[in-house]
Amino acid sequence: MSELATSDAAIGEVESAPAPEEPHTKLSVADMCVELGELTGEDVAAKRQSYESLAVRSHMEIGFSPFFDKLSDLRESLSRATVAGKIRGIESWADGTDELKHVYKSWESFVDKLYRINIEDNRHRGEPPYELTTRERAAKAKETQQSEWVTVANAHAYVDDIVRTKFVVPFADAVTEISDRLKGTANELQLPNYRRYHAKDSGYHAHHVYVLMPIPAADGSEAEVTLEIKVLTKLQDTLAELTHLLYELKRTNRLTPQKKRKLAWMFDDPDFIASYVGHTAHYVEASLVNLKTELDKLDGKPSAES
Repeated sequence: MSELATSDAAIGEVESAPAPEEPHTKLSVADMCVELGELTGEDVAAKRQSYESLAVRSHMEIGFSPFFDKLSDLRESLSRATVAGKIRGIESWADGTDELKHVYKSWESFVDKLYRINIEDNRHRGEPPYELTTRERAAKAKETQQSEWVTVANAHAYVDDIVRTKFVVPFADAVTEISDRLKGTANELQLPNYRRYHAKDSGYHAHHVYVLMPIPAADGSEAEVTLEIKVLTKLQDTLAELTHLLYELKRTNRLTPQKKRKLAWMFDDPDFIASYVGHTAHYVEASLVNLKTELDKLDGKPSAES
């Protein structure tokens, strides 16, 4: 798989916050690079420019792709639609973004991801992981027979959130509806894709759709980079921003992670609050969907209208 390169100036934006995940290490990014290098034989720190060239070029190519045009059309359609009266069919992001923006994964987050794949989540410690490629995930493979180190050079075949965007919706039932439409659009354009249903201990609930996009390399060859599209409610988007702050506090050892069963009885712990607020919010949002449905029946109108 060819490594992408570009001499273009940095285009677009680096991500602001990844989806909440459990922190895995108290190491610095530099320490992770050293440990990864000792295992994989790749000088990870020296590959930063190579990765950022890949990320920037992928961001640019995806933004000009027919699939992204379809995403723009969908968001525009949702912005004109109303649900349950006068409620707009699309929401702004928690940070105030009110457009279809896509961002690329920061170097620090990328190294963190390599560390998790090769070391923290690797069940074959000290040996290359058996990690599904994005192609295998799109083909619904349950396991892979191939093991190799995931490095900067081949990461685009494994890491599925180098470029990402999201659709924030007012009601939880639209999460399924929109993610179905995204998969349908990818299928129409014959782009490999897959979906994950997120319901994390942290309280985070969302659908993530992953679409494999062809990206031309500088040498004329072609590689695939995966676009991650989150579909979630405004409340869950806000919670994701808050739990990312928690993640950073735990990753940098300013907050000690607790075991789930112990955490359930630590009522004043920020992790407890975030987790149970998230799960409660999901229940409340389901109740809002039921209320909307009943009101639509009484009003004699469909649940969505242009």
